[in-house]
Amino acid sequence: MKAGRSVRAGAVGVGALQGMSQFFKRLRCVLGRHSPARRLVRYDGHLKIGPCKYCGVQLEKHVDGQWVIRPQQGAAKRDKVVQED
Repeated sequence: MKAGRSVRAGAVGVGALQGMSQFFKRLRCVLGRHSPARRLVRYDGHLKIGPCKYCGVQLEKHVDGQWVIRPQQGAAKRDKVVQED
């Protein structure tokens, strides 16, 4: 060991901490607690919309201030089952 350097037992590298931080941020997305990418938020009429900064899913801000996953345009029409006689 070189003079002037000390090694602590149990020391964790910066890279490992950043990896754990990213893991917990992505875990928030899995639990439905998305975070908008503030620089990419734009107005669509009276709504604020933008992507989640960790997973990229499209979000919209409701009147109560919560960011939720934006419903897909035309999803209801596409998923609707029509029975023919």
